[in-house]
Amino acid sequence: MAVTVTPVRAVMLWGVFSLLLLSLVGWLGRSTVLVGSAFSNLLLVCAIGLGIVFIFMTYANRTAWLILLLIAELLAIAFSYYTLGDITSKLFFFLAVCLNLIPVLMWSLQRSNTALIIATIIAAIIVSYQVILGIRWFRLHQEASQIVAYAHQIKQETGTYPKNLTAYTFQDSGWQTHFNYSTTAACEDFCLRYYIGSPNTGYHYQPTHGWFYEDD
Repeated sequence: MAVTVTPVRAVMLWGVFSLLLLSLVGWLGRSTVLVGSAFSNLLLVCAIGLGIVFIFMTYANRTAWLILLLIAELLAIAFSYYTLGDITSKLFFFLAVCLNLIPVLMWSLQRSNTALIIATIIAAIIVSYQVILGIRWFRLHQEASQIVAYAHQIKQETGTYPKNLTAYTFQDSGWQTHFNYSTTAACEDFCLRYYIGSPNTGYHYQPTHGWFYEDD
C-alpha cells in the first residue's frame, strides 16, 4: 500500500526521530535507563505515541484512536489518586479536561490531523507522568519494606527500635528525602512514612497497624 508523504506526516516522522534522539541523549551518563531520567522517559513516550498515531492516521480509524487515548488518560487519572493524593488528583483531572478542549476544538474545525496530533501528545504526557510515578512508587515501597525489616531486626538484636535511620544505608540516596522515620510517643513503636508525587499525601507504616494510605 503506497503512503503519500504529506507535510503533516513528514513533521510527525521528524518529531518521532527528534524525540527519540533527545531521550537517548538524556540517558547518557545515567546508571538505570528505565528510571534514570524522567524527562527522557517523557520524550520517549511522546516519540512512541507520535509514531503510533502516524500509523493510525495512515492505516486505521481516527475516531477509534481518540477513544483509546481517552481511555488511557482516564486510567492514568484514576491511578493518580494513589500517587498524588485526593486533592492533587482532582486538579490533575481538571488540567486534563482543559488541555483536551484544544483537540476537541480542532476536531470541530475539521482539522482532524491537528486534533489527533495534539490529543496524542497530551495523552502521552499524562500517561507517561503516571508511569514514571508508578515506577517511583515501586522503588520507594521496596526501600520502605527494607527499612521496616531493618527496624524489626534492630529490635530483635537490641530490644528496642532504632531512634533514627542514621545507621541504615539507603539503596538509592536520592530517595532519602521521600522518607520520614519517627519514634515519638504518638507512634507507639515507630512510624515510617513515604510520599510519591506530592508531600501532602503518603503511605504510612506502624508495627501495630501495618500499611495505610493518607490521601491528603
